[in-house]
Amino acid sequence: MKCKITTWNVNSLKVRKPHVLQFLQEESPDILCLQELKQPTEEVDIRAFAELSYSTEVFGQKTYNGVATLTKKSVFSECTNIIKNLPNFEDPQSRLLAMTVLLDGLPLRIVNGYFPNGETTESEKFPYKLKWLDNLIAWLEKELKQYPNLVLLGDFNIAPEDIDAKHPEEWKHTVLCVPEVRQKFKNLLNLGLVDSFR
Repeated sequence: MKCKITTWNVNSLKVRKPHVLQFLQEESPDILCLQELKQPTEEVDIRAFAELSYSTEVFGQKTYNGVATLTKKSVFSECTNIIKNLPNFEDPQSRLLAMTVLLDGLPLRIVNGYFPNGETTESEKFPYKLKWLDNLIAWLEKELKQYPNLVLLGDFNIAPEDIDAKHPEEWKHTVLCVPEVRQKFKNLLNLGLVDSFR
């Protein structure tokens, strides 16, 4: 069975909810992963998505961050093994939501992430970004052994190559393009993941 999986940084679900509902009606994805909700979990209107026959798992946060994964009820009966944020990595920010669904009787692991931006290479947020990525890679290596059918998606906040940057020369020293960040992306691929966009 084919499965249509989509991802979208909505930059405030409260503001973009009408657009998300329209997208669900027009495109009818089997799975939709949202990032940067900027809403606490309890304020996300999951009933609006349920009216379109989607189940919603939310890991929200006030003001910044937050992720949600919507799954079509007619395709997936339930979501199991839900993880919120990276295990063994203490983090007050809501950045990762993982779950397992059954597709044609086989487990499919969906990992929805809002990767740290890092602000600037001089900022204290940059080492946090690198550490978060290292912990993600270490965790995914274990996850892939348990779930060979795994999809990692979301807002990566990484431009893997110059062609991914709008202004490569201007951006080459930014947190999206510096060599150590690009190497983290390569390390993800080295786990056996495939860049579906490429």
